[in-house]
Amino acid sequence: MKKTRTTIQTSPHTHWCTRLGKNLLLSILSICLFLAGMELVARIWYSPQKLSDASIFEYDSEKLFRLKSNLTTTFKEVPFTTNAFGYRDNAVPMAKPKDAKRVLLVGDSIAFGFRVLDSETFDTYLEQSLNNLFDERGENTTVEVINTAAPGNSPFQEYHDLKRGLAFEPDVVLLQLTLNDIIEERGFWIFEEMGIAGKQGSNSAMENADYIFGTANFPHIDTVLRQRSALYCMLKDWGSRIRFRDPGGERIAEKAQNEEIFSVLSLVYTPNHPTVLASWQRALGWIQKITETAERENVPLIILLTPYNFQFPLSKETAVPQQTLSVFAQNREIPFVDLLAILQEQFASNLIGENPDGRNTDEIIAESIGKQPERWRDFWNTFFLDYDHPSPAGNRFIADILLPIVAHTLE
Repeated sequence: MKKTRTTIQTSPHTHWCTRLGKNLLLSILSICLFLAGMELVARIWYSPQKLSDASIFEYDSEKLFRLKSNLTTTFKEVPFTTNAFGYRDNAVPMAKPKDAKRVLLVGDSIAFGFRVLDSETFDTYLEQSLNNLFDERGENTTVEVINTAAPGNSPFQEYHDLKRGLAFEPDVVLLQLTLNDIIEERGFWIFEEMGIAGKQGSNSAMENADYIFGTANFPHIDTVLRQRSALYCMLKDWGSRIRFRDPGGERIAEKAQNEEIFSVLSLVYTPNHPTVLASWQRALGWIQKITETAERENVPLIILLTPYNFQFPLSKETAVPQQTLSVFAQNREIPFVDLLAILQEQFASNLIGENPDGRNTDEIIAESIGKQPERWRDFWNTFFLDYDHPSPAGNRFIADILLPIVAHTLE
């Protein structure tokens, strides 16, 4: 019997799919080998970055950065500690104790307590004063002021700090702001502190401001690639050199810094410049979100605005930042504490003593500066360590100003 051979025929479509699959695999393998080779070459000149272990900050995918938890370290050569939540505060339980009232403080380096001890921050003084006040009244109430503030914070971070802080069931929210919360020309220091910046200046100040102020999301993939790929770091550096037309890379930092000419001075001297107006729109947008969040949770909000030293000898008409936030607060019936005006009135009162002569605060300060300019500087240096950060005495002064306002709100 003759055997027959069966032949299985494959269709042209099957052959085409097989060839396509092989070609795709070869292409992917070729690309991987190419990238691996480029990575090895890039590591001759570049190294992947590492998040700084020494930094007081860690990366936060939602708000860019936050203080590390359970720290016992120094910042600007002054010791400080953080609790399990990453707050510069004592250990605090999430659940509010019975007969307790809580004040949630959100803010920047001023509320954090820049270059002062844990016991010298205004939230510490305020908590002590509030508890003393309730004790004197015979009320069985304990007050806790929970300080969520961190250096470098803007209203963007403070909005997220408020959202997270609502878990502590606050009875009052205290929002501390200052001028560089509106516009910031040195925001790159946060990136350098954390170890997620490239060469200094490779990101422009405006780009950093976009990330810090929440205008643009800092891409998580960027952080991951910086830490793992020298090739990615090289491409970022080359991109900066092309952008700033500096092939050698020697002047990138200088050119990037010169790109941002706006500072807190612009808020006062060029308040109607488009860049300044855009900065206000951005900041007020986040402050509005803070306001709406507090209202939605039925938690009263208080706004404290702290000044810069260059504002002190100027007339009230130039206090545009204070006026802008005052109008914002008045329109929403939010208590607003203008520390600049309070300090100016205190200084003028010290000069005229018990003999007022009809002159207003601007006139008294202007005359004093003309005759004895060192007097206002001595007055400022009593309450501040530098251009805007309060000294221990300044923190005590702020707590005393806030005491009646916060106590009334808690009632």
